[in-house]
Amino acid sequence: MFKPLTKLYRLICFIVEPAFLRVRYLIVPLTNLFLLQAIGWWGYNAIVKLRKYEIQKTISEMFQKYSWNTNNPPDMDIMNPILDQVERAFDFKVYILVAFLVFATLFEVFGRVTNSRVKTKLSRSNTSGDWASKDSYDFIVTLFDRMFAIALYLYPAVDVFVRNANAVYKIYPQYAELLNVTVAPICDWYITNVWGSFFGYGQGILFFLMYYGIARNRDNMKYFIRYHATQSIMVHGLYIFINQLGDTCFYRNAQPIYGDRFGAQVVWTLGLLLLPMVISAFIGFETKILFWDEAIQYHIGPRPKRKSQGNG
Repeated sequence: MFKPLTKLYRLICFIVEPAFLRVRYLIVPLTNLFLLQAIGWWGYNAIVKLRKYEIQKTISEMFQKYSWNTNNPPDMDIMNPILDQVERAFDFKVYILVAFLVFATLFEVFGRVTNSRVKTKLSRSNTSGDWASKDSYDFIVTLFDRMFAIALYLYPAVDVFVRNANAVYKIYPQYAELLNVTVAPICDWYITNVWGSFFGYGQGILFFLMYYGIARNRDNMKYFIRYHATQSIMVHGLYIFINQLGDTCFYRNAQPIYGDRFGAQVVWTLGLLLLPMVISAFIGFETKILFWDEAIQYHIGPRPKRKSQGNG
């Protein structure tokens, strides 16, 4: 049964992949810039809204603590110093983030120079043209690589959350305001620019861009990034199946609360599954989950050997 499917898969790759090879040298950088500017704007808007949220939360707590109301107006001598302290504490965290980004940029420049030398060395020694010889652990996994790998998991995370957002808001209404500040902006961007783009085929196009432009792009992407890109695609496919199964089971249920609970649990289980993947991406390693690891290597090629094994 699997042999015909394997042959069909290889035939599709043989036809489609050469076409992507010719155009992805232009598409991949443009896609990266597109995603970076989207994440950048989302980060900026999230910081502004979080700052406003912290101030409003502090004001609300002070009104409750001092029993301020229309008959008992707030004492500005008490309120202003506290609000100033909250603003300074929040701004200090933002300054740390900016310093981290500056350090990441400098480390990225160093890493790219070093990786360029490693790639040149591998290309010279790779006389056979073997794909596996193009991968090496000598490449530096830069901070940009790690952040890029983490950002790839937004693909399943945002898509699954959008599909179950109503259930999450109904089951956990106490988190509604926080979700509106942090998650809602990127969900709105995803709905507009992915689901609503290319006459409704934006999600399918995004899949092919991630699969051929990143996961199977052995010439321009490190093994580390290709690994996490493939893993994010597999997680997305798994949860699409789980969502469809849940819609089938709960579609005719007379009590929609069961469907809402299922949707909320889907989001939480996804978060628990993505947590070790995101942590490993931040550290700079592959996750190596049993069975998943073998499936990922089937798509992106075998794992490069360590120097101790006689191959760099």
